[in-house]
Amino acid sequence: MKNNLRCSVIILILLISFFTQGVTYKSYASEVYMGEIHLFSFDFAPRGWAKCEGQLIPIQQNAALYSLIGTTFGGNGTTNFALPDLRTAAVQFENSPQPMCYYIALQGLYPTRP
Repeated sequence: MKNNLRCSVIILILLISFFTQGVTYKSYASEVYMGEIHLFSFDFAPRGWAKCEGQLIPIQQNAALYSLIGTTFGGNGTTNFALPDLRTAAVQFENSPQPMCYYIALQGLYPTRP
């Protein structure tokens, strides 16, 4: 009984921290570098991020990111370019209902050279 209560409290704390992080995610996105790739445990793209599924995105709306990765992962280089396809690199844990997916930052700090 005592262990069940302790587990419930821990799960509640984890859920609260997870959902409060989502609320402040906009400020976190401004602290990452554009083009950074992160592994997240949820199945939706937060604001300013996109799943790394090899999809084509327009250069016109993502010119800064295009200047960083170009057509390395595909695209025609005039109207669109492709994001990396990391679907096969997804991580699946034993007790997790869904795999963790890789996401790329579409917004954030533009990396500079030293």
